[in-house]
Amino acid sequence: MDKTDKERRPHWTKITGYVLNLINNLIAMLSVVVYLHSVRWALPAVVMVGTAPFFVGLWGGIRLVTSILPKGCYRKADDFLYTIYQRMTIFFFYHVSGVELLAYGDTDILKKKENAIYLCNHQNTVDWMIANYVAIHQGSLGHIRYILKDGLRFLPFYGPYFKQHGCAYVKRGGKFNQEKLKKDISVIKMKKEPIWLVIFPEGTRYNPDLPNVIERSRTFARDQGLKELQNVLSPRTKAVYTCIEQLAGHVDVVYDITIAYSNTKDSSGRRKVAPPMTDFLMGKVPKLHLNLERIPLENVPKEEDKLHLWLHRLYEKKDKMMTDFYSDDVSVHNAGKFPGVAKTITFTYLQTLPSMLFLVAGTGLILASPEGRIAFGKYCLFGTLAGWVWMAFRS
Repeated sequence: MDKTDKERRPHWTKITGYVLNLINNLIAMLSVVVYLHSVRWALPAVVMVGTAPFFVGLWGGIRLVTSILPKGCYRKADDFLYTIYQRMTIFFFYHVSGVELLAYGDTDILKKKENAIYLCNHQNTVDWMIANYVAIHQGSLGHIRYILKDGLRFLPFYGPYFKQHGCAYVKRGGKFNQEKLKKDISVIKMKKEPIWLVIFPEGTRYNPDLPNVIERSRTFARDQGLKELQNVLSPRTKAVYTCIEQLAGHVDVVYDITIAYSNTKDSSGRRKVAPPMTDFLMGKVPKLHLNLERIPLENVPKEEDKLHLWLHRLYEKKDKMMTDFYSDDVSVHNAGKFPGVAKTITFTYLQTLPSMLFLVAGTGLILASPEGRIAFGKYCLFGTLAGWVWMAFRS
């Protein structure tokens, strides 16, 4: 080997080292990208949870200011604030998730603003979001109230806030307190507040991995002399009856909503568990199918026994739609969809992005300084404790 080759070898060795180092860095960067992609649900979750203290703080300010203003100002301001927060959630559950929303049936619901009782089948933690998708088109987003299971009342910040927003917490089964629910709901009619009351009559989620829950539902139907349901649970009547009874003359219609998530069948054609919130935010649900039915309240039975039969028949229709949706039989016309022609529901960034930026910026300004972070931490701790105490006395 001559002298020139010896002089060149360190030079090529250095270049090879640079190339290998560059490749290692690229692999590391790609690994980070892949990891971030696999947990990209985390950012929306952090934002929605992390902005809650700021949101509730704004509510406290509104509560204080409107206490010296005419009656009705507080509720309008609170509904407006609630709209801001829910527009942010739509930003994540629509724009970030990339889901395609397909509506069937009475899609004119999206155009006309009215007081409504909203009934829906229940499958996962995303179901509450569907009411947002529909209500925002009516301009009714701030008027949404929920009938919630009792355990949710102790959620930090959310539990107390939903209570004062007009939502009602109920216990299931033999612990259901009808008189308490009557009292909670009657306030809405008394104050003549605009209302979208969301109820999940099944009481719990339909989960194909929980056969005991499904069998209890079918046993309940058999004992009542009613048809057993395959792809939804038998609805319970008491909460629905109480709400219809208390809101008669104030509510115009019942909205019957049926939801089906795409990408929820395994390779054998068996129905899978509906996707959790994390999967939905990661774009694992390409399409979401909604069947909308508008039922004038005068067409709904007022007697509890007749309402019980009417509600079960409503769920028989849901069950048929869901059974067809999950069918592998090529002769079934509505396999993979609902009856009729689908209308795509869309949202613009102008409808959702400003709300997200406002809440993030407000929270960010507080966290920008050490003093702000300390105050924020104390507020989260003592605010949570105060909320638990308040909810314990409001039970």
